This record gives sequence, C-alpha cells and structure tokens, in this order.
Amino acid sequence: MSDLFDNATFALPFSSNNSSQISKKNKKKRSYIVERIQDKRKSLKKTPSAGKLNIPKYIIKQWIQNMKGERLMPPHGTIPLLYCRKEDYSPWLYTTIASVYRKRADWHLLITNMWKGPHLVEPCAPTMLKHPNPFFYNQDISIHLDKLMCLNVTLRMCVLRCVQRRLIAKMDKRVVGEDDLHTTVAIPEAAMVSVYDFKTQAKYVFHTNTILKMILASLKYCAYGIASPKAPKNPYTNLEWTKPQLMSITQQIVRNMAALHRIPPPMFLNYYNCNYNVLTFAKFCEKDLGINAAVELFKHKDDPTTLDVYGEMIGTVIDEENIAMSTRMRNMIIERKLPDILQDRWDNIVLALWIDTNIQVLYEPYKTYTEIIDDFTKARDDTRSYLLQLTRSSRRRLPPPGSGISLIRTHALNILIDAAVYTDNILEMGDEEPPLTVNL
Repeated sequence: MSDLFDNATFALPFSSNNSSQISKKNKKKRSYIVERIQDKRKSLKKTPSAGKLNIPKYIIKQWIQNMKGERLMPPHGTIPLLYCRKEDYSPWLYTTIASVYRKRADWHLLITNMWKGPHLVEPCAPTMLKHPNPFFYNQDISIHLDKLMCLNVTLRMCVLRCVQRRLIAKMDKRVVGEDDLHTTVAIPEAAMVSVYDFKTQAKYVFHTNTILKMILASLKYCAYGIASPKAPKNPYTNLEWTKPQLMSITQQIVRNMAALHRIPPPMFLNYYNCNYNVLTFAKFCEKDLGINAAVELFKHKDDPTTLDVYGEMIGTVIDEENIAMSTRMRNMIIERKLPDILQDRWDNIVLALWIDTNIQVLYEPYKTYTEIIDDFTKARDDTRSYLLQLTRSSRRRLPPPGSGISLIRTHALNILIDAAVYTDNILEMGDEEPPLTVNL
C-alpha cells in the first residue's frame, strides 16, 4: 500500500514557494533568471524532482476523461473520488471506491466505520488491498481511503488554483466600471471595490459608497409598508452576487471604511453575521426592516394609498381614545393643508402610531404609548387654535378700493372690535369721515 503513495508529495511545480523566498537584492536579477530558465527548458527535457509531485498517468487520464465529460456526471452534492488502478484492489474494494458517488461526509463516515471495525489480519494472505474478505484489514483500508481523500482534495485545489490564475489574468484585461455609476467620475484607488465574475469573465469595479448603497437598497426593499428584502445583484449583469463575491466585497468595504475611521451600517453587518442568507437576515432584522418599510411608506405623502392609511390611522385613534375632532380639521390634516411645522408634527405622530400598531415597537422619540396620545392631543389643540385664527383672519377683509375709508382707520376699527369695547357711543358716525383718533 505504501508504494502507491511514494511519489504523492503535495508540492506541485506551479505551487512552489521559490518566488516568496527571493530577497530584495535578487529582484533586479529576476528577468535574467527567468530568461535563463526559459532557455534551459527549451534545451533540456524536464525531469521530475523529489520535491515535486509526480502525478501518475492513470490519475491524469482520469482527470482528462472527467474534464471532457466522458464519465457520468455525479448527483448534486456529491464528489468523485479518484482511485488507483483496478488491478491494485480486490473486486469488492474497487466497487466500493469507484461505483458509488458519495458526499464528503459519507466518505468520512465510511472511513470512520472501517477504522472502528474488527481488527482481523491473515499473514499468509495476499496484499491487504486485494484481500477478498471485506472483514480483513479494515484499519489499513481506512488509512488508504483517507490518503486517497487527501490526494484528491490536493489535486483538485491545485488544478482549480491554476485555472483561477489564468482566468484572473484574463479578467484583469476586461475591466467594467472604471467610472462611478452615480457620479460618472473616475474611482480613486483608495475607495475602489473590485469583484471578479467567472461567469461573464470580467472584472467589475465600484466605488465603496456606491456598492454599499446598492446592497442596502436590496436588503431594505419594501412595498406598501411590507418589508421584502432581496438578494443583492450585480447592476451590470442583473445576476445575484455569489457568496464568495459577497465575502470579497465585504472585506474591501470594511477595509476602505476603516482607513477613514468609519464602520459599515449595522444592517450591513447583520447581513454578514447571517452568513449572507436573506431568509435568516429577514428574521433577524424583522423589526428594523419593518420600521424602514413604514418610513418609506409615509415618505410618499401625496400617494393615494398613503393618504388612505393616514386617514384610517387618525380615525382609529379618535374612536379608541374618544378624542373630539371636527371633520374640517381631519380633512385638512389628511389633505396636508396645514403649515409645514404643524404638518410635520402630525406626520411623526401618525408614523409612530402605525409602527406601534403593526410592528409593536415604539418609534423614537416616544417611550410609551401614552406619550404618543398626549402628543396627539396637543397637536389637535394647536391645530384647533390655528383654524380659529384662520377663521378670524378670513373675516377681516379689506374694503374694496374707492370706498373712501383709509386703511389706517379700518385697522383702528378692527382693534376695537377685537378688544370688545365697541359700543354705539364710542364712535360718532356722521356725514363726515371718522377722525384718525377715537375718543373713548
């Protein structure tokens, strides 16, 4: 069994660490060294060294067949396990390795069960891997399968890394989004977030603030006051970001913001803590998403749906708390005919009432439901005072032009009426015009 893995050293030619050991002094001679190596490769035939992995031809052949699609595709969630030559195994062991596709957990379970099996050895029997009885040499077979698993994982990772390097070098030449999507200005290097997309074989570049706003917009998506977070998408391809891409984006965003002594928003960090799972994130941030959906609903102040919700919320509170309010006042509040300061007070009160009713959360700055009702009553009283003042001012109409009465005298009469001192004996009205001063 040991001779099967004699050459299986986990240091491939394209994964050597020679480049990391080059000192700064030798960097200037790097071009000369590269040229010398290239000339040597042309003149001499390459021979495997002891420190490199000499992959057997039958394993390379299996990889080629697998890449060409000649073998059957494994079911979803399973991994193919490379094996040695058929003549190196007994029939039952070869069938166990080659005929069944298993998940990685299933392979580890099989290896563990064999290791815990009975320890039976037959000295005069053939090689342990060729023993016809499956109850013999369980521990040795378990060790062999474990080595096979390690060899497969190593080979697969090395091949994927080699392919990844080739694709990254190709994608570095196809850069999309050198100018910011919002400002159409070149993105500075300190605020740059780059993402590789292997499906489209291109490199996408974003500004830190732009990509952060796009991700938060997807997570905060809502409609008619109902939160419905969506998975973030690539704005250029309209495809959802994969988990490795989101991990890369998060690392770059945190790094760029930390350089400015800032931290990402809490909702973005919660998405990271939920392992980029939208359903888990929706449950974890249910209250925050509900509050954001309510705020977005009441931002559309002239929308008919928002006005209906506005009126229903005021009507419900009036009925439950037995608060007196005239129809005129209610209509002016709903139709937004009040001054800006007074209307903003009503907006905050109605928003807090809607959030408390539907999400069971107190919206700042209110700490209890009683405070909301007290503020509702005060706003009702202030609105009533404004309407009375508006009614009085509507009665004080200016006289039509050419009536012969000056504005100063009219103003003096209005003052007397408001002071409730106007009597029949106060002013002596005759054929002549009234004087500028009034004798009391």
